[in-house]
Amino acid sequence: MEFDFSCDGMKGLYTGDPPIPMPVILNDDIVHNYVLVVAAIDGARTINDISRRDNSLNFEYMEGTRKKRGGFVQAEYSMRLTGKWRVIVYIAWTNKDCSIGHVTFEYISKHYAKSYSKTERWP
Repeated sequence: MEFDFSCDGMKGLYTGDPPIPMPVILNDDIVHNYVLVVAAIDGARTINDISRRDNSLNFEYMEGTRKKRGGFVQAEYSMRLTGKWRVIVYIAWTNKDCSIGHVTFEYISKHYAKSYSKTERWP
């Protein structure tokens, strides 16, 4: 599947060269798992390839984010990085089955955080 990043920080986290200071909250496990998730999306033909490959990602639709444009659905989803941390992605589906799309890696957040302060979301 095609993918890109919402900002230089998310891209740099993947490439190992974040252009903005890394917060303490993103430990080595979070960063390592983020790189694995991006690589899984890069190697997938459809989103079903991700689900079959690794159930531990907990790929989930985020309620209330669905929009329809040009006959296709667009929405936000989350994927688990660690027990508490998720990467939030935006997918613009390019087929009616919602199995192939363009993924944008938006941000990393603490799961079920009550607010999104600097210690609960990056960038």
